[in-house]
Amino acid sequence: MSSSSLTPNDNLLVVKHSHGFQCSERLTKENTNEAQRELLDELPVTFSIVFPQWRGGKEERTFLFGCQRPSFGSLEENEENIKDFDASAVDPNFFDSGYTLAGSTGFCVWAGARFLLEALVVPPTSEYLAIESNKPSLSRLIHYRQQLSKKGLRVLELGAGVGLGIVLASAGAEVLLTDLPTLVRNAVEPNLYLNSKQGNDGPQEDGEEHQRAPNWLRDCEHVERIGEGWAAAAPLDWTKPVKEQLSSEQCRAINVIVASDCIFLEALLKPFLDTVQTLFEEGAPSLLISFQPRGERIMGSALFTTEQHLVNSVDARGWGIQIIGWKPLTRTDGTKEIVMIVEIEPEKTS
Repeated sequence: MSSSSLTPNDNLLVVKHSHGFQCSERLTKENTNEAQRELLDELPVTFSIVFPQWRGGKEERTFLFGCQRPSFGSLEENEENIKDFDASAVDPNFFDSGYTLAGSTGFCVWAGARFLLEALVVPPTSEYLAIESNKPSLSRLIHYRQQLSKKGLRVLELGAGVGLGIVLASAGAEVLLTDLPTLVRNAVEPNLYLNSKQGNDGPQEDGEEHQRAPNWLRDCEHVERIGEGWAAAAPLDWTKPVKEQLSSEQCRAINVIVASDCIFLEALLKPFLDTVQTLFEEGAPSLLISFQPRGERIMGSALFTTEQHLVNSVDARGWGIQIIGWKPLTRTDGTKEIVMIVEIEPEKTS
């Protein structure tokens, strides 16, 4: 696995799957029923994902996610968005212990989260495969899609935000969604409950055994059956020891770690990689993370994480890193950017 560069080139996979699902967002009060509005009381925006042919079948599947504010770069040009949003409201979680400005960004959907789902869940067309089949990176994405197609893949999501990893559970995975306690309590859990009420495939068998959660998720306070799989929520602060927050069984059970655009600030990178290192040491084989390079720009007084800083930080730990897919983006001001999917493994390979 090469770690010299994270620069997309002609040998890397350009993922284009937007035909497979459509997103939109509306004000929660306009897009939900009374019960849903009560559940999403502090989340005024609803982000919707509609799969017209869920998992290649004939069934349509819709997922709803309550958010505190509209998404950033997650919608295509033809998708419904909120034109006017009053962002002046005081953040109701501002005084929560351990809550940070960086953490507050988890209350909306970012382009990297959509892209990761797009790459893992939406089957590519035969035409697309014919064009891209000569790209070495395609085999890595196919590997992860095949793993996801097998029921019971154990996934840990870091920095889950509003919980888009719930979609992976509906596809058959067992997903542990983690984030700061405020995000878990006020975004992940409401969205977990919201999506657990829809999409369970077929008639449910009688008996306690069928309904019982997987062993490694059973200690979580909130576990829900989602579609063909399971999802649970648990707080995980990267600045604190992992083993004080997750059980040994949970750490050892993980088949893959996923994360979406959650190391955008330089200050987040070390605690994030420290957390990943603990999980690697417990046996987790790989990390998939969507990453949107933002160059040397500064948010307030905080530096953004550059591609080279990420590469150097991973190299310093003796790990391997490579891009396995990327997608061009156009910001609202017309600026051209990219979002990429990066695979990180605990050992370098050639």
